[in-house]
Amino acid sequence: MQDAVSQNLTELLRQREECFVKIWECEQELKAILPDYPLPPPPDLPSRQKRKKPVAVKNVPDRDASSACANMPLKIRELEAGVENAYRLVYVYQDKEQSSFQTEATLANALANIYTEDFRLLAIETVAFNDLDDWRKVQTIWSAQQE
Repeated sequence: MQDAVSQNLTELLRQREECFVKIWECEQELKAILPDYPLPPPPDLPSRQKRKKPVAVKNVPDRDASSACANMPLKIRELEAGVENAYRLVYVYQDKEQSSFQTEATLANALANIYTEDFRLLAIETVAFNDLDDWRKVQTIWSAQQE
């Protein structure tokens, strides 16, 4: 499981670096054509922004837009050692239902608090995970139907 996460992270970092190189190449071509052209400063990247500490919330009874809790982040509990070893996130991405296994509560929390048109979280489950074809659901800890 950790190898898949590590490989995914490495691939994403490689793609990020590839994009930075492409930007640098474009800027070099611009400078060759218009040496005195003032290039605008780069945008403020999310990775360079300071992060606010998340608010710890034990129970979020209702997360719909009319709720007083609508803007409060979902806080996922830690895995129970010896019983659970991964989270299974069930979501809709670009109109297609998918699932993902995560071992880190911080990553699961980050994904649980994303709200976009392309991504909608349906459920978070804890599982006893051996591999992609061998896992058992232990508990559903959050579901969109609970809202």
